[in-house]
Amino acid sequence: MNDESRGRMSRVEWAVAAACLTSLLQACGGGGGSSPPPPPVTLAIDASAQSVVAGGDAVTLTATVTGTTDSATWSLTGPGTLSASSGATVTYRPPLPSQLGGATSATINVTDGGMQKSLQIALTAAPGAVWQVLRPALGDFSTVRYLGGRFYAIGVVSVLTSTDGVAWTPLQLPAGMSVNDMALGDAGYVAIAPNGATWHSADGLTWTAGTVTAATDGSGIDPQYLSLWTIAWGNGTYVATGVQGVLASSDGVNWTSRTGGVSNGGLDIYQLAYGDGKFLGMGYGGNYASTDGANWSTFGSPYLTYGVAYGNGLFVANNGSSSSTSVDGVTWTPGGDTSGTTIQMYWGPVSFSSGRFFTYGEKAIDVSTDGVHWSRMYDNPSASSSALITGVASNGTDTVAVGWGAMLRHSADGTTWNDVAPGDGIGLVAADCLPGLCVVATSDGHLLTSPDATTWTRSAAPDGASFVAIAHDTTRFVAVTEYGSAYVSTDGVNWGAAHVVQPYGLATLVYGNGQFLAAGSGTSIYASKDGITWTATASGIQSTNPTPSIANLSYGNGRFVMVDSMGDLFWSVDGLGWTAGPTLTPLSAVAYGDAGFVGVGAAGVAWRSLDGASWSIASTSSTSVLYAITQADGQYVAVGDSDAVLVSEDGVTWTNRAGGMNTRLSGVAFNGTAFVAVGTGGAIINSTH
Repeated sequence: MNDESRGRMSRVEWAVAAACLTSLLQACGGGGGSSPPPPPVTLAIDASAQSVVAGGDAVTLTATVTGTTDSATWSLTGPGTLSASSGATVTYRPPLPSQLGGATSATINVTDGGMQKSLQIALTAAPGAVWQVLRPALGDFSTVRYLGGRFYAIGVVSVLTSTDGVAWTPLQLPAGMSVNDMALGDAGYVAIAPNGATWHSADGLTWTAGTVTAATDGSGIDPQYLSLWTIAWGNGTYVATGVQGVLASSDGVNWTSRTGGVSNGGLDIYQLAYGDGKFLGMGYGGNYASTDGANWSTFGSPYLTYGVAYGNGLFVANNGSSSSTSVDGVTWTPGGDTSGTTIQMYWGPVSFSSGRFFTYGEKAIDVSTDGVHWSRMYDNPSASSSALITGVASNGTDTVAVGWGAMLRHSADGTTWNDVAPGDGIGLVAADCLPGLCVVATSDGHLLTSPDATTWTRSAAPDGASFVAIAHDTTRFVAVTEYGSAYVSTDGVNWGAAHVVQPYGLATLVYGNGQFLAAGSGTSIYASKDGITWTATASGIQSTNPTPSIANLSYGNGRFVMVDSMGDLFWSVDGLGWTAGPTLTPLSAVAYGDAGFVGVGAAGVAWRSLDGASWSIASTSSTSVLYAITQADGQYVAVGDSDAVLVSEDGVTWTNRAGGMNTRLSGVAFNGTAFVAVGTGGAIINSTH
């Protein structure tokens, strides 16, 4: 085949190939100017979390789309807000706790390229609204009663209840309620307070305040002058007295106050008893008798008695050395020797329950069925004036004794006694939490740690140190003492050696901007990256106090805020150079959160600032001095005197969520799921999701 033939064949082959290619394109729908079909549109939605707490962290939402260049469009069904209505990424901000209502979820919808996807985010209520007492504040008990099938261990800071005298739980008391004594009558339970207030309960658990009005017949006394120590019920009437006057009520709710119709009224009546149709009151001021609780008369014998009880058909009185007995409260007979129970002057209480009389003091408890023949029931191993036994009660099987110094003991046989107090009464002064770990410092050089803010373990602090402030970074706690030392721990139990910060007192500690700052006496501030090596810093601090001290340090939004004991405020971006701000009312603590800096201290007052430099005042509507504040889940929580637990979302409007005890709360922290507050008498309360 010559070259020309080869060329002709090549042209033929190319023609055939072109014809085949054209047929192939037509078979596939191509050629002739037509376009291939568009790729399918796919849409997916992803969230950084699918469950969130009201007031908690924002959720990042991302739409992933293929097959279209349209922009994703977002919408929300349910509470909360979206940061934008379009775009590949938006954020969902959950509602504040007050905005949640009954909602349990929010639905996020995204549309893109004609397709729609939805995602549901579960919503849970934030902590802070409901608080439970984990460890009651314990202090001096004033008495113990067995009423309606329950023991009541009564103290000014808390009231404990038990059905068996062994396992005790604290009563959730209304805000401001304190108790000195209790009684049970036909109209229910009644409690009296040292300040003259009364409280009523139908079940002995839920309490409401009573009303006290001075009598208008000329015998009345202003209730504000009353101090109530003891109460009794009889003849359809509740009667309470102590110093300066007497209260009487038929329903336990509405009370009338009187002088008692005798000189000095019910001055210094230590104990009341009812029997044989009459009330008897005895104390340092003398002996008094009444049939109705309104009109009282005095009687002389027995002389200088400080306690009285009625049971087994007779009155028994005691003067701390010997007892006396009477069937009618008029004619008295010498009883037996009770001098082994106390050496205290003006002391000789008597109680009666389950067929037995008890008399007691700092030394011992004696028991009798007739008020004449006494036998020793208990010798107090801590026989001192600071370990006074103040009450004994029995249900016939179990006997309970209470006293000063958080004394609460139980015996099932009258011989063997056990300490059953649910705590030690040691004050708690500081608290701080990492997620999943809380550390609390006690006033006696110990620590309490908890993984859940509910179950607590006690351990010794290093060197027996009493920590006054604790702070943390992401991995460790740092604590300081009033003597100028700092300690470091990663688990809250094992602490490194002491590191000297300054040779005198520290009071406050904060972490921010990659460093710890500590301060206290004077105007010096000390900085450390690791809690070990500390350097004196700060300039520009000029206090109006001639003996200055720094009360609190806080950090937020890239700025430190410091207040001194006079209310002088300073701020700094680096902890080195400080700029003077306004002088506020003295502040105990400042916290940073969604509404900016919020400071608390003086009763009824809160301060707020967006930048730490300009501040405005608000009212907390509370009469309690506040000592500590924290912020989490969209809420500021401040605690203080008289069991104050104040909660606010904006630092302006506050709600009192009393913890259930009449005690001072001095520290508050958040562990990621729960708030925990601590205070005097070993009190611990918490509020969880």
